[in-house]
Amino acid sequence: MPSRDDEKTFSDICLSRRTATRSRLTSVTPSVLARYRQYLRAKGVPSTLDPQRFDPEVREALISNYDQLSSGRSFAGIRAELLSLARAGRCPMCDGGPVATLDHYLPKSVFPEFSVMPKNLVPVCYRCNNIKQDVIEESGRRFLHSYFEDPPIEALLDAEVSVEESVTITFRASYSGEAPSVAANYCFQFERLRLADYFQLESVAELCDRSLAMQDYFGDDGDSSAVREYLEREAASVASLHGVNHWKAALFSAASKSTAFCNGGFLQLLHA
Repeated sequence: MPSRDDEKTFSDICLSRRTATRSRLTSVTPSVLARYRQYLRAKGVPSTLDPQRFDPEVREALISNYDQLSSGRSFAGIRAELLSLARAGRCPMCDGGPVATLDHYLPKSVFPEFSVMPKNLVPVCYRCNNIKQDVIEESGRRFLHSYFEDPPIEALLDAEVSVEESVTITFRASYSGEAPSVAANYCFQFERLRLADYFQLESVAELCDRSLAMQDYFGDDGDSSAVREYLEREAASVASLHGVNHWKAALFSAASKSTAFCNGGFLQLLHA
């Protein structure tokens, strides 16, 4: 969660603008700040906030506030500060991609008044930001807000590892119950960001990187149980550090349950 003073950030950026733009922004500052307090109370849940109408000039001024965070601008330090909040520099939406941009949790095209509000700016990777775009909510399901929501503690992500002519990995996410819920939001995010495809690609690389370690455990005697135990330990370690729904935890757990994979199927990865 950003610790920066949100209202001061907004006011400072508005006051830095040219005279005509500054005047437009100053005229709506009280209503914008009141709206932002509502945003914080609602923890960003979009269904609690109806889009507000602004004059075209005011709307453009609010949106263009975000440009002041660009590299070389007076408030570029805010962007760098927010990007630094990501755990280990990794995207909270896909648990993998390097953080490189800021996502407007509520898009500035719909909610221009929140374009520079720190708690509406979430550090994410380019891929997730590009796919998410201006989507807000569908059928009561929405993207998780990493500042206000913990990831679900129940296991929703499942993987399957099969071995035929090659090693195949598939992911799926499912939940029981109804929206809105954290589980429903997690699965919505999984679907909309096409994370099954992303996790599959990352998983091939991850298992290839570990193929030599698995070969050592397998040994000349073909000890599949040693491979399985190694993968079980890795799954437990990732789940302990990152939660049961991290893609690596699901991957290692699925690989450990695949008899064909543990019994030498992983060797195909050495030639991948």
